[in-house]
Amino acid sequence: FSCCARHPRCSWLEALKWTWPNTLNIIGVLLKTGFSTVSAVVFQPMTCYSHPNGKRSLLKFSNVICGEGEQAALLAVGLVIGSVFVFAFFTASVYAAYKLPSWSRNGKTG
Repeated sequence: FSCCARHPRCSWLEALKWTWPNTLNIIGVLLKTGFSTVSAVVFQPMTCYSHPNGKRSLLKFSNVICGEGEQAALLAVGLVIGSVFVFAFFTASVYAAYKLPSWSRNGKTG
């Protein structure tokens, strides 16, 4: 016997039942939040500003000179993270947006 079968007052537990569509929705929300954060971090090594002496530094790390070794290392890490997380999330979002009408037509909800 479940709790709700024995106690009609706890029928609110049925509304809290975990389902695949709800699970996928939560995963999507977390990935969307992570997408914004990771995107901001990935592009930091690409934002340089000019000094009066003609050199350029990173906006976030002013001691790193653009076009030198430290920036190259930061760019490499950013590109790896970007290609794995950002590109994968973008691709999955485009695929889901493309397939959503057919999933809805066929009644596929999770």
